[in-house]
Amino acid sequence: MNNREVPTIHPEKGQEYYDALANKLETLQASENGGRGVECVKAVIHYLRKGMISAAKSMCFNDDDKFYYLKEIREIIEGELFEPEEKKPWTF
Repeated sequence: MNNREVPTIHPEKGQEYYDALANKLETLQASENGGRGVECVKAVIHYLRKGMISAAKSMCFNDDDKFYYLKEIREIIEGELFEPEEKKPWTF
């Protein structure tokens, strides 16, 4: 981890929580795109597994258009990665 990336793991959520979220997202994205998966979701999964939670969230904002047709994945990310009081990438 470099000096710029500070993981934002909430005390009530440990790395196990984010690993479980990554596993859930991996299962869902694997069936998309003819079985090849979705690169932006794979990047979010990578960041979650590395404990780079703020990078995973940033990825959702930076590539928000790529998640457009992934309704189930978007809903899981909104509900399980972002806290209720946080701004979410697909909320206008």
